[in-house]
Amino acid sequence: MTVAGSRMNYLLFSEDYFETGRNAKEQQIIIGILAPNVVVLLFTDEGELHEVKKYTTGISNDGLPYEASGEIFCDLLMQVKSRFGFVPERISIQKFFLEEDSVGIQDFPDYLFDYRDNKNDMMYDLDTKRLYEELIAKWAMKNNFVFFWGTDYYIDGTTGEIESS
Repeated sequence: MTVAGSRMNYLLFSEDYFETGRNAKEQQIIIGILAPNVVVLLFTDEGELHEVKKYTTGISNDGLPYEASGEIFCDLLMQVKSRFGFVPERISIQKFFLEEDSVGIQDFPDYLFDYRDNKNDMMYDLDTKRLYEELIAKWAMKNNFVFFWGTDYYIDGTTGEIESS
C-alpha cells in the first residue's frame, strides 16, 4: 500500500460505481465491487487511509466475464454494507494509491502528466501546449482530480462528484 498525502483533502461522493459514506463507527468509507472482491476502504477522521478489507465471492472467472455473476457480487455488496452499517455520504480523504488494486487518487489525468513531463517534446505544437496549460490551471484551480476504481473517474473537486470517466 502506498499512501502519500499532498495538498488538502479531496471531496468524494458516489452512489454508483463505488459508494462513499460512513459506517456505524462514523468512519469514512469507500465500498464497492472490484472483481473478484467487494473492497472496503476505511479512513480516519483526518481522511487518512488506515485499513483495506476484501470480501471474496469465491468466484473464479474461468474465462467468463464477471458480469455473468453480477447478482452474486450485488448480494455480497449488500451483505458487507449491512455488516458495516453503511450510510451514503460525501467524504473528505487524503491522497492515496493502492498499486495492487489500482485504486486511489491522482491530481491530473495521465495525458496531462504526460504533457507536463514532456512539454518540450516536438510532438506538442503551440496551440496544444496552450490548451494543456489552460487545462492544468483549471484542474488545479477547481481542485479536480482523478479517482481510480476499476477505471478512471474525473472528479469535480468542489462537489466530489463524478464529472466523467
